Amino acid sequence: MTVSDWFRYVVVNAIDWLPAIIYAIGLIVAILAYKWSRKRGYISIAVFFALAVYAYTLAPNVNRFLARSYSQQTVLADEQISEFNREMEQLYEKYNPQPVAMNHNISFPLGLIILVAGLWSLARNERKKSEQLPHRTASNC
Repeated sequence: MTVSDWFRYVVVNAIDWLPAIIYAIGLIVAILAYKWSRKRGYISIAVFFALAVYAYTLAPNVNRFLARSYSQQTVLADEQISEFNREMEQLYEKYNPQPVAMNHNISFPLGLIILVAGLWSLARNERKKSEQLPHRTASNC
């Protein structure tokens, strides 16, 4: 594996994690925006981003665990599957087809990036407004 192949492999696999990373950044920005402005709308946005992070990271593993724990495979079925896999390997070795080019669709989450950038802009404006307001003290009331 050459350096360019390795780099291409890393970039393709890193792009698969890009939406989860952007959702996590959006979650952090929504939490900061709520802390700066105390507007309840940011809580709903934070819940949206938290559920999206869960859907991208933990939900597939939970679904696999649940599917595995409820599947009723017997020892005979496991033996048949392993025998089938051995036969397939023998056929593959016998006919030895040329490797097929990897076909991988890359989706770039531009809309999600724009959403997080807009949320960051709103949060930054809220922070500036909260810093400009005079703080209430007992003598002002």
